[in-house]
Amino acid sequence: MRAGIIERVARSKKRLEKNESSGGGDNRAEIYRGPFMLASTGHRYFPRSAQDSAALRREAAFRAQVSDLREAMDRLEKEQAIQFQRFAQIQQELDEIRRLLKKAVEAR
Repeated sequence: MRAGIIERVARSKKRLEKNESSGGGDNRAEIYRGPFMLASTGHRYFPRSAQDSAALRREAAFRAQVSDLREAMDRLEKEQAIQFQRFAQIQQELDEIRRLLKKAVEAR
């Protein structure tokens, strides 16, 4: 794979030299940014994918956190629904006990 990159860089340089020698068009030597080559500013150039990888990792982590929060919310909603049903059941049983007690007191 590394040999392929080196060959592509060499071909690109030859093409640029050919354009410069023929005086053709814009000065591409100044804007050429091969893989990990020094830019005209002297800073090391990294391909776009390397620059974006940190942002992509942050975005993936954010999405994972949002997904975890959604799952937690769904779990809480289900538990809340179960508790509400249980409270309704207990209230119904209490109402039945009160009704029976009232009936027993009236029978005396």
